[in-house]
Amino acid sequence: MTENKLKDKVVLVFDDFSDVAMCIARNLERTLGCVCLNYNRAQECLWEINRGTRFDLFLVDMGVDLGHFKERVGNLTGYDLGKLVSERYPNVTIISKSAYNQRPDYACVHLVKPIKPERIQEEVKAHLEV
Repeated sequence: MTENKLKDKVVLVFDDFSDVAMCIARNLERTLGCVCLNYNRAQECLWEINRGTRFDLFLVDMGVDLGHFKERVGNLTGYDLGKLVSERYPNVTIISKSAYNQRPDYACVHLVKPIKPERIQEEVKAHLEV
């Protein structure tokens, strides 16, 4: 039996669609064995970040909260959350995703939609095993 090297790794998943965030999180937990926290609202994700929860990787959808929800935090976007995480937690790996091929400066990888689950798994695994 091989030891799961990723069982103590925590991934914070942020996507504006709750079913997408949940599916990504469950898929990563099932295939990689890491722990995932998933959010679809900027306010809730910001709360998790501000409370000091330890996480090793942030998988963030860049185009969130741009009119999709009425409840917003000062028009906070996925881009803004990624920037905040990069400033507060410089050792946390950030993987961004969107429908556009524009990688933010703080992201080590940017995935362009549509994205196959296997591609997300590969990138997350590669960056958590470092």
